Amino acid sequence: MVIFRQSISFLSMIVLVTLLVGAVVVRGQTRDDNWKRCGGNDPDRSIAGCSTLIQSGQETGNNIAKAYYSRGLAYAHKHDFEHAVHDFDQALRLNPSFANAFYGRALAYDHKGDYDRAISDYDQALRLNPDLANAFYGRGGAYAYKGDYDRAIQDYNQALRLNPNSADAFYGRGWAYEHKSDYDHAIQDFDQAVRQNPHLAIAWRERGLAYTYKEDYDHAIQDYDEALRLNPSDAIGFYNRGLALAHRGDYARAIEDYNQAIQFNPKLADAFCSRGNAYAHRGDYGHAIQDFDEALRLNPNLAIAFSDRASARKQSGDMTGLFKTTIRR
Repeated sequence: MVIFRQSISFLSMIVLVTLLVGAVVVRGQTRDDNWKRCGGNDPDRSIAGCSTLIQSGQETGNNIAKAYYSRGLAYAHKHDFEHAVHDFDQALRLNPSFANAFYGRALAYDHKGDYDRAISDYDQALRLNPDLANAFYGRGGAYAYKGDYDRAIQDYNQALRLNPNSADAFYGRGWAYEHKSDYDHAIQDFDQAVRQNPHLAIAWRERGLAYTYKEDYDHAIQDYDEALRLNPSDAIGFYNRGLALAHRGDYARAIEDYNQAIQFNPKLADAFCSRGNAYAHRGDYGHAIQDFDEALRLNPNLAIAFSDRASARKQSGDMTGLFKTTIRR
């Protein structure tokens, strides 16, 4: 059974908007307009305003550092992490004690998948500001992605010590517990996450996943229902709910969910493979074999699809196909 988990790092983008809003510095009338644009929450206007300030020749020292920092946040918000890192570099060159610039650059590295550099920058941000809860949260996510779940949990603990109502930190810690196969603690943290933020669809989905691993399919399906109500285009949510339904023997509804998963993500090989299994359980070996074929076209290394296709061919009486599959393996 292949079940998808999702990265948590995208939740940190919420922080970028907050930081953008808070980066306003007031100067004289004309400069004031540019500073307001620079620190606003519209990334394109922010980039334009900050660029004008940087190029004006009227700002010096920490003010230019703040303009680079705000422009870096705007680039990061647009997912232009190369330019974001460049601007955070400039901000830190001008002000090496700029904790938020280390934090912003860490987020950019995090989204680029450079977790070692991200962790190094989170370290610097926390050295300069030990009460920066979001840096603990971000570093926890970077450690989780590196597979160091114990250190991730330690950082989420610190983030929750500083911000006890952080739904994202509860979610992140639950995600780390889930990857440690500690499903009871994971469920407890997901409980807190949805209590703090009932609209956090991914927390509902991950709690459903934890229940799935505990083979509590009824609770899992209830959570997937809520996750999909909040995010009706979540391919992984449909796929995971399909798996739970299949485990309950409801192959017809499972196929409907796999159909939805494939509609939203036509390259999801595991959804084709699982739908093939559901068809095979219903005795529809023709459709099953077609799905196994497609799964293997999308992912030629999906070993379970080879064995399941061989079984479907055997059940359908296609011994020639079975022989070819066996040789291929």
